[in-house]
Formats: sequence, structure tokens, C-alpha cells
Amino acid sequence: MAEILARVKAGESFVITQRGRAVACLVPVGFGIETRRPAMAAGRVRAGDDFDEPLPEDLLGAFEQEDPARRS
Repeated sequence: MAEILARVKAGESFVITQRGRAVACLVPVGFGIETRRPAMAAGRVRAGDDFDEPLPEDLLGAFEQEDPARRS
């Protein structure tokens, strides 16, 4: 166990499985956690003037089209 913990501290990750299925992941503390601050993207993200306008009919139709694979 000490060897595994040493490897995790060094940055390695492990997927723990049970009967061939992943059930947990052992990762270093802070792995993938990014410090977030309010307004950290201020001035870098812009929405178009028409961002809240209705979608054109052809594009709206593509979103509302029934997926044949989901039919029972």
C-alpha cells in the first residue's frame, strides 16, 4: 500500500476495478481541480448581439427531429 501511495503522490492515477468494471479512481489530491474565481473570464468571452434570438427554422428542426434509434 505504501508503494501505491508513493506513486500517487508522484502524480500517478489508478483505476480500481471489481469484476472487470471500474468502480473508483485513486488520484492525487487536487488532481484536475482548478481554482475558480468569480469573473475569471471577464473580458475574454463575448456573446453575439443575437444570442437570445430564436433559432432559424432549419436549425431548430434539426434539434427537434426525432432520433430513430430511440424508438421502441
